[in-house]
Order: sequence, then structure tokens, then C-alpha cells
Amino acid sequence: MRPCSATLILLASASMMLASESSTDLRLRVGLSPGVSEVEQRSSTTGTSETSVDAADGISIAPTLVCTKMFNDTIGMVYGGELFWRSHEWEYQGASGGYEAIGAGLLLGAAIRLGPQAQIELTPFLDVGIGQETYDTGSGGGTDNGPYLAYGVTLGAWFALTDNLLVGAELGYLAGRGEASYTPSGSPGDQDDWIDRFDGLTANLGIGYRF
Repeated sequence: MRPCSATLILLASASMMLASESSTDLRLRVGLSPGVSEVEQRSSTTGTSETSVDAADGISIAPTLVCTKMFNDTIGMVYGGELFWRSHEWEYQGASGGYEAIGAGLLLGAAIRLGPQAQIELTPFLDVGIGQETYDTGSGGGTDNGPYLAYGVTLGAWFALTDNLLVGAELGYLAGRGEASYTPSGSPGDQDDWIDRFDGLTANLGIGYRF
């Protein structure tokens, strides 16, 4: 019986150690997203045109659930998901517009713990959603919704101010495209498709709660 009892004690101790090395955070991340660098228009009457535009910073707001699993005192992994609202802006010859999207994403990456209060994270991510062009097309408003895709990587530093309260700062790279369509006023049989392409640096500040 003694070997069995010892085995049960070791298993229970190992389970407690594994549980103590895991954490779950609910974070709110707010920051800048890259602007649109190219707008492609596909018209059923005039064909396809591509225009290089001046990118202008947009805004990103993302409630994010992040789980951390430490393999030892220093190295671990992070994984989770986010909901987001994001804009990508552009300017061209005195006109301005952009693309606004909502959606959800997944992240998976590595964590390095720098003591009990600080953690560095490197997290590739993939976001999908829907959005629309915010430029006034001349038909009285924006465009119909279309698919949105973004991907990239984020390098972040998060600090525990208390057992539950976190603050963080992040830099990263994001690229992708957003699509939309509209029917020109007075031409119900025509269909124009817009494709906005964007890529560039991101910067976020965040606050979080650790459960």
C-alpha cells in the first residue's frame, strides 16, 4: 500500500504545481492600427483600377482573453482569443476614407517570465471579420459589408501591479485586406467592389484582470 500511497501523493503534488503555473487574464487593449496603402476598385462597367493612397493611422479596440501556461519558472506559452473593432484610414488628393471592421481572432505564442510581476509575450495572431469602406461613394454613404482578414505578430510586456490588476504595452506588425461593395446611385445593375490593403506597425496599451 505504501508505494500506491506515495504515488498518489506525488500525482497530487504534481497537479497542484501544474495548476499554480497557469493563469487566465481578461485584457482590454487599445491602440493604433496601420492605414490603407492601396485601394483596388473593380467595376462592372469600367474594369479594375488600383490606386496607391497615403496611409493614415487607425484605431484598434480589442477585449482579449489570454491563458498562460508555464513549463518552468521562465518559459511558457500563451494562447487565447479576442473580439475587435478596428479601423484603417487613407488619404488621397484631398479626399479621405478608410475601412472599419469587427470580428474575432486567435493568438498563440511564447511567454518569458521575468520574475513574479513581469512577463514578455511574442504572439502571432489571425483575425477574421466583416467590415465596410467608410469613404462616401457619392450614393449617400458607405458600402455594403464584406469579408475582412488580418494577420501578424505582437511583442508585448505585461506587469502585475497586484495579484489581479495588470498593465501592458505592445508593439507589433499587422497586414491584411478588407473588401466591400456598393451599387452606384442611378445604376441598379452595376456593382463596384472595393479591396483595401494594409500593412504596418501597431502599438497598444492595455489593462487587465487576472482570475
